[in-house]
Amino acid sequence: MKFLPLLSATIAAFSIPKDAIATAIYTQKDDSSTVDVLYPRATSLFYVSSGDIKYNSSYGLIYKGTGSMSDSDITTLVTFEVPEAWVGKNCTLHFDLAPGDVLSGSNTADVFTSLTVVERSSSNWSPGNQRDGHLGRFRVDGSRKGKWIDTRDEDTPQFECPANEVVAWELVGVSDRVKIRWAAHSGNGPRMEVV
Repeated sequence: MKFLPLLSATIAAFSIPKDAIATAIYTQKDDSSTVDVLYPRATSLFYVSSGDIKYNSSYGLIYKGTGSMSDSDITTLVTFEVPEAWVGKNCTLHFDLAPGDVLSGSNTADVFTSLTVVERSSSNWSPGNQRDGHLGRFRVDGSRKGKWIDTRDEDTPQFECPANEVVAWELVGVSDRVKIRWAAHSGNGPRMEVV
């Protein structure tokens, strides 16, 4: 009986934020061969006008504004920790929204690799988004599922799984106006899967 109050006191002393619990659920590293879907370990916002990064945001946002400082374009940097068990396998990137998520404008985004893995918030272009290669373009349709378009593959682009690595991608709005917003730790938005 003395164990339960002691356990409650210990948990209260650590006071883990709710976001940390959700992050742990979706980013727990598991090298077993049964894991075939990964969610981002971190979802961070990049403000194009200032170069600022908001690390581990509670939501993802792909936004094309007017381009001014007060209405900056915003891209989302997502970080995945890929298990060693995925070596030699092919992967795909999927993107889905829930009914309560925001979708407007062109409903279209480009996916780029990023040379930096974001580990903290920053400002004034240090380290910036470090955009690199173009992976493809997707459009979220009426069913709120992302469909790949303008890719070399006829369907979802496949790539060799970056096993035992931490990788980052940048999701960037296409056309003059777009707003795609999702809860970061909900299981919606981007996910990586073994083919």
